[in-house]
Amino acid sequence: MRLNFDSYDAVGLLETMETGLGIDMNTTCQRTAFPLPKQIGKGSISTYLFKDGFALFLFDGTLYHDWEWEFNCKEDSPALLFFSLSGEVMDAKKGEKDS
Repeated sequence: MRLNFDSYDAVGLLETMETGLGIDMNTTCQRTAFPLPKQIGKGSISTYLFKDGFALFLFDGTLYHDWEWEFNCKEDSPALLFFSLSGEVMDAKKGEKDS
């Protein structure tokens, strides 16, 4: 499955996921949480949007298939950190895989 994003804006990311996955998100204060759709895997995603523009995305689950996120942005993200206990991430811009 692939989702395409036009920016790194956290609200835009959530809206794209909600539309692309066909799910209703549960938002309270600065936290949004939703289960992974069964066709993608099991688990959930929680996000926290802070007033200064910083956002935290937490994935807790197992994917059944590759899930591609393609960012078609005019400029790079000001900051991006990724931590994973297993699996790999491919940065298409660099053409490298990180496990």
